[in-house]
Amino acid sequence: MYSELTYLKNEEKYRNLFEREYCQKEIITCHNIVVKFYARHFDHAFFSRSNRRSNKKDVFDSNRAQRILWIKQVLQDNNIPIYQGHNSKTKKSDKSRRVSLLTPDGYVVVIRMTGEDKAEFLTAFVINDSAVIGKIRSNPLIYDPT
Repeated sequence: MYSELTYLKNEEKYRNLFEREYCQKEIITCHNIVVKFYARHFDHAFFSRSNRRSNKKDVFDSNRAQRILWIKQVLQDNNIPIYQGHNSKTKKSDKSRRVSLLTPDGYVVVIRMTGEDKAEFLTAFVINDSAVIGKIRSNPLIYDPT
């Protein structure tokens, strides 16, 4: 496992932790990119769909939330490869739009570049489908730690 899990009582406690640790602090990646976090991203990052065919994320996902403190660790870990993210609208990888970071156990943090050295956090999740890992790794590699 990448790091320790965080166990809190409920969604509200995780939401408060997210706002305190991410939205109210400056997070800088190992590549000196300042990543902004907004409270509105909590639902996208820590909720999942009750119906896979729906676009609405309506169920709090404790599996995602338990990894809440991994986000900063992943962003600051220079041993993790960085790939261009996938733009679902154009169906292409797009370096300027999204960057994905992948840990060995399938945890992904996605940010969108908003300037030369600025980005916005979009989401984070554990991939449980090897096809998705393959898709990420098929995108151009931005940073190779080896």
